[in-house]
Formats: sequence, structure tokens, C-alpha cells
Amino acid sequence: MINEFDHSIIDLYDRSSLEQGYIINKNRQGQKPKIPIMTVSIAGVINNKFKTNLELGEVAAELKKLAKQQKGSNYFGDRRQHRDE
Repeated sequence: MINEFDHSIIDLYDRSSLEQGYIINKNRQGQKPKIPIMTVSIAGVINNKFKTNLELGEVAAELKKLAKQQKGSNYFGDRRQHRDE
């Protein structure tokens, strides 16, 4: 899925933007920030080891944050062992 996304996304940018690694576009405040080429970050969590949806969501959010800290498109899966409390 990530490879397909990365391959398809290049069709939405011109060559110079791809070479630079970003586009420049005016935002609502009138500024022109450098906006990186779009990537995708995926967090994979198996839901049968959590007692609540909230707990699952917190782990998914943590993994997504880790994925977004990496350069480019990424996948992070939860590898922690479930501990009974």
C-alpha cells in the first residue's frame, strides 16, 4: 500500500517540486511556507489485546506519531506483548 501511494503521488507534482522535495504555496496568513511532498503514515494495531477502544486508540496514536517523525512514508506496527493486569 505504501509503495503504491509513493508511486502514485508523484503524478500530482511537477518535476521541480519533486526534485526540491517540497512545494511553496500561500497559506491563509499570506505566508509561503515550504510544504513537503505528501507521504502516508500507517499505524497497525491488533485490537484483540486491548480491554477498551480508548486503550487501542492511544496505542495507535502513539505509533502514528512515531511513523510521522520518520522521513517519507512509513508503517509502524505494535509489537508489544499483552500483559494481564
